[in-house]
Amino acid sequence: MKRLLFLFFTMLLSAPAYSQALVDFSKFPNTTDDTTALSTSVLLDKLDWESVKRHSIYTDTHRASETSDNLFIIYEYSDRTKGASFRITSYKGVILKYYVDSSSVYPMNKILYFNKKIWLNYINNILPSLPDEFKLSINEPNNILRAYYKLVGVDSGDEYGFICEYSAVGMPPIRRGAVITLLQHQRIDLIRNLMKYPNIQTRMYAIDAMIYNSNKSNHIISQLNKKIRKSKNTLFSHKNKDPQLINHIKTLSDSISILNYNILSKDEWIGIHNLRDSKLKVKTCGNAGSYKVYETPISELLSNKGINEMLKWYKNFERMDYFLMYAN
Repeated sequence: MKRLLFLFFTMLLSAPAYSQALVDFSKFPNTTDDTTALSTSVLLDKLDWESVKRHSIYTDTHRASETSDNLFIIYEYSDRTKGASFRITSYKGVILKYYVDSSSVYPMNKILYFNKKIWLNYINNILPSLPDEFKLSINEPNNILRAYYKLVGVDSGDEYGFICEYSAVGMPPIRRGAVITLLQHQRIDLIRNLMKYPNIQTRMYAIDAMIYNSNKSNHIISQLNKKIRKSKNTLFSHKNKDPQLINHIKTLSDSISILNYNILSKDEWIGIHNLRDSKLKVKTCGNAGSYKVYETPISELLSNKGINEMLKWYKNFERMDYFLMYAN
């Protein structure tokens, strides 16, 4: 009887300890090194993952799970009382990425580790025949690498649209968010190159992004030209040439030169029109109450009416701060 009472009180005393410090978040390396491999097993041992899983079974405040598919193993943990959590993605025994949210450990509360080298190995595995002209260097920033390859089709649905109905809520497809990220970071070079990508859905995202950016740049150039004309009129009306005004005109002219890169060329428009007349069909998704993929003639999407709809969608995204949402 005494032994049973001893065990009972031991369990009562130990339960709060587990609820307070089931995971030591300081074991996560707070590193900015995104190319050196981190062993999954070593980190899990530091976190005492097996013990975390066992104790999470007996409490509602802690959740621990381990899921896997052919390529990844994902380890997730959350502490509802502290609002702390982590998510580790492992690829072939090394950590591809992890996300940690713990207010008690890091000054910024949240950290994200993403290994670019492992990511590119993963890309080569699932896209072994990807032509060199569509591959990115490891020197690209993390967010650009992730967005670009999502747009190419990695870990993203093969569908084209602006808002699609997923479960009960309409939201942009993954590739839409990816192309917005590239636009936000002005990676027009990457988007322009994908206008000739073999997958027609990816190509359409690149084309509509270029049409939007070209249209926007033309508008800005028009405004800058008005300012240049006004400044030149002011300059000519003065007997003494104002150096500041001359420099201002030069700055405006330089800005126009940079923006001209964003403008679709005559040959690019010819290519778009040829694609419009190709009788191809695009897998599209819409926001019509339930998720469904349709085959839409590309002639509709690239018609004058279709292009006007594209521009309206982008204006709505700007108004609703989608560009800020996908900035990172």
